[in-house]
Amino acid sequence: MAWARHPTASVHFLRRIDAKLGRIDSMPDAVDAMLERTSRLGDEYEHRVLERYRQGYSVMEIARTERMTRAAL
Repeated sequence: MAWARHPTASVHFLRRIDAKLGRIDSMPDAVDAMLERTSRLGDEYEHRVLERYRQGYSVMEIARTERMTRAAL
């Protein structure tokens, strides 16, 4: 991984984990245009495939949660 080559990468990773665990205040994530575009294209693809499945098969759908927490699941 490219981030692993940077000497402060492990510190950055640990700070993000500490923030997620509530040990420190969270820091805003940098905007990643490529990640946003890839996510959008992936969602569009999934919707197209799901629509094809709905037309040709009996599909069981489970509601999507906003957050992956124990309570939400």
